[in-house]
Amino acid sequence: MQSWFSNETELLTWGGPGLKFDVSSDEFAQQIKLSELASYVLCEGDEVLAFGQFYVRLGRHHFGRLAVSPKHRGKRLAYQLLSLLAQQATNVQTANGYSLFVLSDNKPAIQTYQNCGFEFAAYPQEKPGGLTDCLYMTAETLHIPTR
Repeated sequence: MQSWFSNETELLTWGGPGLKFDVSSDEFAQQIKLSELASYVLCEGDEVLAFGQFYVRLGRHHFGRLAVSPKHRGKRLAYQLLSLLAQQATNVQTANGYSLFVLSDNKPAIQTYQNCGFEFAAYPQEKPGGLTDCLYMTAETLHIPTR
């Protein structure tokens, strides 16, 4: 998954502030809190197709660090990933509704999230880590498109 990002800007855009680009795979895992946050992958054999994490933020199941492998984008894997994350989140933590941050210029992701029922919402606090160019989206329930 680390190879999906070709420079520090891409890495920070995906993973948030504080990540370093040229680190070992163990350091990368520590940076993204792989062992601390609920983290899931979609795989085909040994190949990772998509990745996402979740935790509770402001009483909602919050999805973070969502990514689809560059060579597998456009195959509707984001919908499968969101469905998996929602199912797992509701099984292991108590929260109401869903939330996520998305960069304002990431039109494909915004469209995907809107297709699942997410809507733009005002973030009720100062955005964490200087996420000024991120939009906050919420959904009370998810509606994963089947086609």
